[in-house]
Amino acid sequence: MSLRIILAISDDGYIADANGKIPWHIPFDLKWFKMNTMNSTIGMGRKTWDSLKHPLPNRHHIVLSRSDIHSSWSQLEQCYFMKQFEKRIREDNGWIIGGAEVVKQLIRKGTIMVLTHVHTDIGEGVHMALPPMKCLWKSKEMNRNGYSFHTSINKCL
Repeated sequence: MSLRIILAISDDGYIADANGKIPWHIPFDLKWFKMNTMNSTIGMGRKTWDSLKHPLPNRHHIVLSRSDIHSSWSQLEQCYFMKQFEKRIREDNGWIIGGAEVVKQLIRKGTIMVLTHVHTDIGEGVHMALPPMKCLWKSKEMNRNGYSFHTSINKCL
């Protein structure tokens, strides 16, 4: 089963600003993310976990971190090693939601990348170089909340 990654990315290749925050607020994209990940497993690195204000409802969270995560939330599972993390994501047919270092290490031929391309330049922050991909589907250009963007579903080559 192919790995699945879901991200929003700026034209200049950033997925977060210098403070590790998503530099845009597009409710449509949040609904797209929710629609794709609801009742699924989502996997992320420690920095992405720390950036969440709270666990996302109706999702099982798997966090990759070498140091213990202290949380009373029952829908949290920790993996200490990348191989274990990848195995668990594949077993649950889950989504990888970030961060950049985790995504970079898990991109393989055949990986599915669901992307929101936000037409803005960030200039600094968390950069994510996209691999060569074949576009399987692309939405029309949309304008919401002061941002122009489109979504696409891609397969890594």
